[in-house]
Amino acid sequence: MFGPDAVRGFSATVGNPPWDVLQPNTQEFYVDYDPGFRKSNKQEALKAIKQLHKAHPNIAGSWEAYEAGFMEASTYCKEPEAYSCLHKGKIDLYKAFLERFFTILKNDGCMGIVVPSGIYTDQGCQPLRELFFSQSRIDFLYCFENRWPTVFSAVDGRFKFVTFGTQKGGSTDRFKCAFMEHDPERLPVIDAKAFLTSVQDVYHFSPQSKSLLELRNFQEVKIFRRLSADGYIGDHSGVRYTREFNLTTDRELFVDIKNSDYELYEGKHINQFDSEFEERTIGLLKEQVHEVFSKAERSIPPDLHRLALREIAASTNERTSISTILPKKVCHT
Repeated sequence: MFGPDAVRGFSATVGNPPWDVLQPNTQEFYVDYDPGFRKSNKQEALKAIKQLHKAHPNIAGSWEAYEAGFMEASTYCKEPEAYSCLHKGKIDLYKAFLERFFTILKNDGCMGIVVPSGIYTDQGCQPLRELFFSQSRIDFLYCFENRWPTVFSAVDGRFKFVTFGTQKGGSTDRFKCAFMEHDPERLPVIDAKAFLTSVQDVYHFSPQSKSLLELRNFQEVKIFRRLSADGYIGDHSGVRYTREFNLTTDRELFVDIKNSDYELYEGKHINQFDSEFEERTIGLLKEQVHEVFSKAERSIPPDLHRLALREIAASTNERTSISTILPKKVCHT
């Protein structure tokens, strides 16, 4: 299989990779020093961290080394020689495994993998989708909710995961899809009744992100083709989505909201046309906000009103688009 005169690559790669994000995790780190740390809310956790660092300076040094390890790993993953599809968005480990599983295949080798549903929805997975569309022959993409029955006990029942199979080489015209399934034991039936999705339709419905719509039959495809032709759906170049602060990596910037100049909004704080749906507890100082915004390209300054929408939704929700106008002097995650 390997060697100067051999065909390089594996005949098949199969697995269920980690679903974690490559970033420091305060709960994972500090629970070794404070067994009750996982039960703390955000403000309690920040206070506990400060107390631990003050009482035990060596813990602060260990945390810095822990963070540095993630920084080094993140830098490596963004090197083009290491990975070609991880330069967009967060470094989800399943994305790294997807690319590596595919890279080490020989031509005509097959890959079967279990990953989160972000493979067909997330903007950060766009390079991977384009890679699989253009350099492999996708066989199937079947999406399951983690309930009825529960497959992964450590994951929320509403979480969706995907079984994905493709063969290296060539390109994809159509592939089998199924969405909102529940019982993996029904895979033979799901496979027999799967709907054929056209890559041409994927590019037409979502020309920028190449995301898949959860369409179930050809009648729905015809409806979306008509909507797309009339300009009602599709990506719009004038719309840009941004994330301003991360609850984990930016935690050192956060202060109690009573002493802040700006409030920090999370998705849970808004509802449809309601920017006061839930009380905020985290704030930011003016100097910190302006410093962050001066270093990165942002669409609208935080001193103005902005449109915000929740990032996560499901087709089974009462509303799959929840948005509101944020007040002035707020930032968001």
